[in-house]
Amino acid sequence: MSRTPHYPQIAPRAWEHPADAAALAALRRLPGFDQVVQQTFGRLNEWTMHRTLLSNARQASLKTDPRLWRLYSGVLHTFDVDEPWPLWVRPMDAVNAGAIGMNAPYMFITDAAVRLLSDDSLRVILAHEIGHVLSGHVLYKTMARAGLSLGFLSMSAPPATPVFVAVLAALMRWDRISELSADRASALALGSEQPVVHTLNLVGEEHREALKIDPRLPRAPQLVARKLLETVHGMTRRHPPIPERVEQLRAWGASAEFAACLQGGHPRRDADAPPSGDLFRAGLEESTRSARDWATQAGTRLADGAGAAMRWLRDAGESS
Repeated sequence: MSRTPHYPQIAPRAWEHPADAAALAALRRLPGFDQVVQQTFGRLNEWTMHRTLLSNARQASLKTDPRLWRLYSGVLHTFDVDEPWPLWVRPMDAVNAGAIGMNAPYMFITDAAVRLLSDDSLRVILAHEIGHVLSGHVLYKTMARAGLSLGFLSMSAPPATPVFVAVLAALMRWDRISELSADRASALALGSEQPVVHTLNLVGEEHREALKIDPRLPRAPQLVARKLLETVHGMTRRHPPIPERVEQLRAWGASAEFAACLQGGHPRRDADAPPSGDLFRAGLEESTRSARDWATQAGTRLADGAGAAMRWLRDAGESS
């Protein structure tokens, strides 16, 4: 079992990936961001969202889920958190977890994760979500989830649609980058990056299984189905690819900053400082450029997938 250290008053800056800070700062300064926030959340009822996401879920406690609650309490202690956030266990066959909330954060984990994963892997997942909460990611992650669900219906006027596309693209890009920070938080909680890498590989294998196509289909429909599935998955994926996350984690585990944190030299919440103005400006330029690139690439992927499907349908019609 991995060592689980305690970090008194640890500040989120200890595990924050540099690109995360830059992208979030840029997102907050993106023209039209406040308008999109208002119009998106103006159409989103938090109570309804909570009921939809956590239908049939149970709220975890020491009485209902003693093993999970013990692990959760241990990770909270690692990050020097006194009061737990609500943790829900969601009935679901897949291994998954999340942190969400507009006014106050709460977390969920699937019963499959609790049932199938080892103690260390559960600590990895819990620390990952706690890292998101402590970093202040939850409001924006809720917005990303709402933006993908509501889409262009979130906007009240057609002229505002390009603004929504730009903000959603930047938001999704930050959402993916923020996972690198939360992975680092997990490594700190476990005292090593190795349990996090192991857990990521387990999750990656499950995702690969989900993308498999029925081998009984003829080869041509298989190729079309795979193309479309990969297109949609790539456009809506909210996490970086597993190999990228593993590479980033290994670099973090070998860094002097990681070693210093393990030895008690972490930045503290009672002496932390905001990012510099230079970081804000650099992040804004990078995120705006990436937003344009993402929108262009997403359109190209969707067009390619649709084109492949149309060609197959045409060829199938001619041969029948």
